[in-house]
Formats: sequence, structure tokens, C-alpha cells
Amino acid sequence: MRILRIDLPASLKSNNAQINLSSGAVREQFRREMDSLKDELSEIIRHRASAYFPSDYTVYVRISFLPETNGAKTIIWVDDPNVRWPAALFARRAWALSIPILSHIIKETFEERVQSVSMQIDDKKARITSFAPIRGWNDPVILTAGVLILSGFFWYLVNWFLQDGLSSLIGY
Repeated sequence: MRILRIDLPASLKSNNAQINLSSGAVREQFRREMDSLKDELSEIIRHRASAYFPSDYTVYVRISFLPETNGAKTIIWVDDPNVRWPAALFARRAWALSIPILSHIIKETFEERVQSVSMQIDDKKARITSFAPIRGWNDPVILTAGVLILSGFFWYLVNWFLQDGLSSLIGY
């Protein structure tokens, strides 16, 4: 199992040039409206994004609006049950290919629900974090380290006994 966190930052801009989202009264109203919509938007985005993944994957979405910077941040958590440790080393790079698809889903969903504001997602600033499961005793890295330590200790003991045994035979 591998859990991936995909952070997609976005900037919000009014479609009407006369409305400035940075002004105090508009900013407060915008924050209230976005706070009331974020749960609904998160669920719609989760539903649409999960359609792009196999059925055994689990997708969670959290969207937060940052009215002081006229921005938004969408965090998508994906539970990938098929990726194990060795393949997970490359999982982050492979998941970077899905960023344009996920950003399109987010932008399309947002602009359907909020017609007066457009969202621009910067795909280059997207960040993917991969959380690895705890390694067990049968993990390849732990087994390799264990075999290396045990075989080194074994040959150290064999060498020590051989030196003692051979020195008593030779007379040193």
C-alpha cells in the first residue's frame, strides 16, 4: 500500500475586470461563499477524480481557499493498494503524469460551480509526496542488511576459530 499526496496550488481571478478580489469587502464575501462551497466542491472533485482510477484505489480531496492571496490549494490523497516497496521508488515520478488530468478536473469542477471566478492551476508548482508503509522483517532491504551482518559475524567467528586452531597445530 502506498499513500500519495498531490498538492495543486491555484490562483483565482475574477472574470469581471471591474471586480477586484483583493478589496476588503469583496474578499470577505468571497471567503464566506467559498467556505460554504468547499465541502461540496471537494466531494464532486473526489467523485470525478476517482473515476480515473481503478476501483480498488481510494481517493480523498480537500480544497482550501486562501482569500488573502486570491488562491486555492487542492490536496488529493490517493491510496494505491498495488504498489509495494521496490516499485514505490518510481511511483512519484509516474504519478506526475496525472497532474494535468487532475488539474483539469479541479478547474472544470470549480468553474462549473462558480461562474464569476476563473481558476488557474500551476502544474509546475504541483507537489507529490509519497508516504511509504513501515518496513517489516521480510522487506528486501532489511533482509539484505540482516544477511550481510549475520554472514559477516559468522565469518569473523570462523576466522577466529581457525586462527586459534591452526596456531595450536603449528605452535604459535
